[in-house]
Amino acid sequence: MYLLDTNIIIDHLRIKEGVIQKEWVSPGYISFVTYSELFYGVYKSKFSKKNLLLLSDFLEENEIIVINSDNKTCEYFGRLKAHLEKRGRRIEDADLFIAATAITNNLVLVTQNNKHFRKIEDLKIHTHSQ
Repeated sequence: MYLLDTNIIIDHLRIKEGVIQKEWVSPGYISFVTYSELFYGVYKSKFSKKNLLLLSDFLEENEIIVINSDNKTCEYFGRLKAHLEKRGRRIEDADLFIAATAITNNLVLVTQNNKHFRKIEDLKIHTHSQ
């Protein structure tokens, strides 16, 4: 099972054929962070009504399930952030929450941002590049 990163969904919504593969969705999973980032992008854009419709359709058609933060994920986030900082590796909190969500739910993270995520040892990553 897969957890989709924000950049994968954004590229798909920009009509890039072949970004989302069938096995990643129906159902598909996203972190509450990705969900928040997607809606931030929608409301920030000049075409918010159009983009809201595109996003809503995508979420519904692909049976996207939002995984909310829970105690297990928050604890893992804290442990992971401390571990990385002790080694001089800094990653944005949003990306750390996405990684913690994937790890605690035993999901493979599908992303185009391997740069940050490869620093996280326990994270299973599928890097998709266009």
